[in-house]
This record gives sequence, C-alpha cells and structure tokens, in this order.
Amino acid sequence: MKILHTSDWHFGHQLYGYDRREEHFDFAMQLVDIVQRERPDALVISGDVFDIGSPSVAVQQLYAETLMNLHRVAPDMPIVVTAGNHDSPSRLEVYRDVWGAHNVHIIGTLGRSGDDVDWQRHFITIPGKGIIVALPHIYAQNYPATDMPDRVSAFYKKLQAKVEEINVNNLPIILMAHAAVRGCDLTGHRRMQEDSIGNIEYIDLETFGSVFDYIALGHIHHAQTLKGLPTARYSGSPVAVSFDENYPHSVSIVNVEHGKTPEIETVEIKTIRPLVTLPQKPVPFDEAVDKLAAYPDDEEAYIRLNVLSDNGLPADYNERIALATANKKCKFCTVNVTRETPLGLNSMTGSMTPDEFRQLKVTDVAQQFMSSKSIDNELGEKYLRMISDIEKSISHED
Repeated sequence: MKILHTSDWHFGHQLYGYDRREEHFDFAMQLVDIVQRERPDALVISGDVFDIGSPSVAVQQLYAETLMNLHRVAPDMPIVVTAGNHDSPSRLEVYRDVWGAHNVHIIGTLGRSGDDVDWQRHFITIPGKGIIVALPHIYAQNYPATDMPDRVSAFYKKLQAKVEEINVNNLPIILMAHAAVRGCDLTGHRRMQEDSIGNIEYIDLETFGSVFDYIALGHIHHAQTLKGLPTARYSGSPVAVSFDENYPHSVSIVNVEHGKTPEIETVEIKTIRPLVTLPQKPVPFDEAVDKLAAYPDDEEAYIRLNVLSDNGLPADYNERIALATANKKCKFCTVNVTRETPLGLNSMTGSMTPDEFRQLKVTDVAQQFMSSKSIDNELGEKYLRMISDIEKSISHED
C-alpha cells in the first residue's frame, strides 16, 4: 500500500502579523502535483490542519478548495483527516457526511459507543490495499476510563487487540496519531525544548505496540523517523511555522507491506518566501542592520535579525530597521536578542525585548513577582503550583 503522509499544515497561521495564505496556497498546489505524479492509494493528514480553532472564512475556503482539488485529480484516493491539538474537533467534523461523499474521511473526536470506544468509526479499509486506523489528538484525561493504572496504555492495548481481530487478510495497517513521542527531535519547538515535561503530554514509543506496519505521526514539525521504531515517522510541517524551524520541509511517500519495514521517500516542499535569520550567528546591532540593508531588494523572505547585546536595543532601532528595508520585497518580523550573560530572573528588571519576554516561562514571571512582594516560601510554592496547573489547563483547551 502506498500512502502520502503529511501533517501540521497550520492553515491560517500568521507570522508576526503577516498573512501566510499565499504560501499555504502554493504548498497546496505542490501537494496536488505530488498526488498526480505519485498516485498514492491514500492521503493521510495527521492533524493541525488549521493554526487556530476558529479559522477565518478565507482560510476555511482554502482548506476546502485544497481537498476538492486533491479529489479531482485522484477521485479514487481516500483522504483521511484527523484533528490535531490546534484544530477544533467539532468544527472539523461539521461537514463530515458531505466530505464523505467525496472520499474524504474526517475524524475530529474519539468515537464513543456507550462506555466503550466506537472502534469502527476509526477503521478505514482501503479494499485490497490496507487498513487505516485514524486517531485524532487525545488529551490524557480524554482516554476512556479503565481499571488499569495507565489509561493511555490500556487504550492502545485494546486497540491492538481490535486490529488483530479485524485484520484476517493480513493487510498493511497504518495508524494515524497526533502526539508527542518521548525522545523525538524537538528542533524548532522552542517552548517544548524548554518545558519538556510541563505542558507537553508524551507517549512512550512502546505504548503504540507492534501491530502497526506504519505510524503516521503529526504534532512535531521536524520530519523524522523515530529511533527504535522504523515504522513510526513524523512527516513534519510542510511550511515553516517559526524561524527556529530552519530545516527542509517535506511530505512523505511511504510504501507499506504487512510485516516489513516501510520504504520512505521524502518530497521537499519549496517555499516562495523563506524564513531567514540575519546573520546566522548573533552580532552587535549595527552589524546586523548592515546585513539587513545589504539583503537583495528583489528577494522575498521573512527576516529576523540576530543581535548580540546585554544592553537591549538602541532607542531608534525601529526607525533604522525601517530605513534598511525600504523598497525591499522582504518582510521584517522581529529581533532575536542573545545575551552574553544568560537571561533569567535577575535580568527581568532590566530592558527586555518582547521576544525575550516571550521566552520566559509564566512561572518565572510569577516567581519574580512574589519575590518582589516578599511572599513567604510556603505560600509562594502554593501559588506557583496553581499557576502551573492553570497554564496546563489553558494549553489543553487550546
């Protein structure tokens, strides 16, 4: 069975206020070309189709047109879409039946049948080719209740049993999951790297079990096949979401045969407007703005300046950047300030750029506030735990 695996489109994403529909449309057209050329048996989109739960009408139209264009060039190819943590599960499923008539299968939520999972809802059979097990993003508390101490492990054990029960013809089995697997390469996910436990719910690799011939993962933007399980892969984001995603972006063509290691080919997605950090290594502001002024006038790009400074930015830095980018096609986004002395609680009272402030954890800011108010340690620790719990709850709702 040949599948095209992609995820994390993040349609509707804005980069420092810039609308990125043009880049997403260009990716969509490349995807249509890839489908026409490769003729996969199925296209799987493993979550985070949208960047926010309530995308604009224009963004929803781009999504719908993309699916219809894919269907037109390959009407017999099933398209399976699952919800990621950025998607609204209910919004994604609004026209589930309508999309079904166009060979598009939408899985936004975990199906329920009484106290059990509606397993059949998640099993999509490609006659004579294979079976796709489509799971949306599932928060830990939303897995079915069980008498076992670990409800996540219990869920996947039951899923494996169901797969073995239905796969009487030994067809290839593909699992779609939108999850962070412990030990994956988080390059590009600055917040995840800084808070590798905190708000991120990880699944251990062995939890998935060994019945799946390929696991089509979404959620992590760096394309990678997981060490220790060559059947599990993140296709990665096809369009960079942040400047830290400074690596090639692609989709994956996967040939899957039951009981064998899948054959994986990456197809790089070209970007019409790259995210460029000037220069790659931080330098004083004067040198960085000179690099910006020397950037070619006719090249499309988003620009982040890379500045080395312990004393903040000059008072007129915005004016100097505006002058350096006058009559250029590139779009200036932000200044990344690197300090020779590490940024921490002791430096929070000094000058700080908005990007530096964003790098701080909520609990760092709260701790500094409580220290300034001379709140005693025991009460302070109680407040910090409450704030941490609130932050996790907000992340779950998002």
